[in-house]
Amino acid sequence: MQFHMAICDDEKIIREDIYNKIMDIHSDCKIDVYHASSELLENPSQYDMIFLDIEMPGMNGVDVSYILREKGYKGFIVFLTSHTEYMKEAFRVKAFRFLSKPADYNELKEAIHEAEKEILKNKQMVVADYGAEFMINLSDIYYIKSNKNKTIVRLKDNTLEVNKTLKQWLDELGTTEFYQIHKSYVVAFRHIKKIEPDVIILADLDEEIPIARRSMTKVKKAFYSYVRENARWM
Repeated sequence: MQFHMAICDDEKIIREDIYNKIMDIHSDCKIDVYHASSELLENPSQYDMIFLDIEMPGMNGVDVSYILREKGYKGFIVFLTSHTEYMKEAFRVKAFRFLSKPADYNELKEAIHEAEKEILKNKQMVVADYGAEFMINLSDIYYIKSNKNKTIVRLKDNTLEVNKTLKQWLDELGTTEFYQIHKSYVVAFRHIKKIEPDVIILADLDEEIPIARRSMTKVKKAFYSYVRENARWM
């Protein structure tokens, strides 16, 4: 899943610092950077997460966050500040986190991972199967299998055939939660129970998913990295 974020801070050095750290943590995300809130407020609904400086000249970050919520923004707001006196106001606008400036790398990483978990858990997608449309939760996808010019989407209790290629799926889903283990298969990390020499065993399914031999080392490395980074939140 591609994560779309915004950074709004009047200090260039802070904007660049946050940007570089986010790209190191989540290289396939999209980030828009603003030095003032006016442009951010033009179309905030596109963002999954907004990093917002509180002590900006003119309208401060708390005032901006009130406007964001009034506009219907339901995403995650992370305040960049070291002043705790804003916390009471921040709770009223349902701020997700406070990060001191410059942002601590591990605290930033934790905030991004927790937000992404919440987004994936609740994110839904409409897919068409033989003319019928289904609303599915992305977290319910176990694997996606290539089937000529279409794909088979395996859920726990259902299987759908979708007019979409594996590449199109990966472009939409990203590589944080899903991984291509074979030319014909993309699997969800969250549902992997065990990795054996030639196959992956998925929890709750009586199926073995083949791993391309040349991909085994990369698959294991990616999966163990996922486990290390998400063990606190899984």
